[in-house]
Amino acid sequence: MRPKQQNIAKVIKKVLACVTLVVPALFGQTSSAKQVLTLQVLELNKIDLVGTNLTLTINSVEPGDWMPSPEVNTNTTLVWTSNCASKKISVASSNASSRFALKVSTVDLSPGAGLTTSEVSFSDDATRDLIVGVGKSAGKCQLRFTAVANEKQGTGADAYVITFTITSS
Repeated sequence: MRPKQQNIAKVIKKVLACVTLVVPALFGQTSSAKQVLTLQVLELNKIDLVGTNLTLTINSVEPGDWMPSPEVNTNTTLVWTSNCASKKISVASSNASSRFALKVSTVDLSPGAGLTTSEVSFSDDATRDLIVGVGKSAGKCQLRFTAVANEKQGTGADAYVITFTITSS
């Protein structure tokens, strides 16, 4: 190296040494702290109905038939979300002794969201499985309500409060 270059190199080294000493003094001492954070996800099971209250009216029969035509409604959607395995959706009615027959089944169950059971009849207030094998999923299906009556039952009305519940299998 030439003498002039050597002098420039010495000056640069001195400047760097000063910067190394001065900069920390300008900004204070360095300090750090640590924190342990635990993220907890709880069991989440939510269920809801999309649709309004229903009225099923049986008002047609073929002459000579012993049974009026059933009344069918599929205007209600059941939706749910679960982040756990081994769940089921059950259904129960508040009407312990209905006069007319009411049944519910599922239509268009979301793929992979569970397995539908057979049609559920509300003949008492017992809880029955509607969808089994519900796992970690968000699912939905249409509910198919079918009302049936015969001429011997006469006229009248049954009132139902129907409860859908997502629980452990």
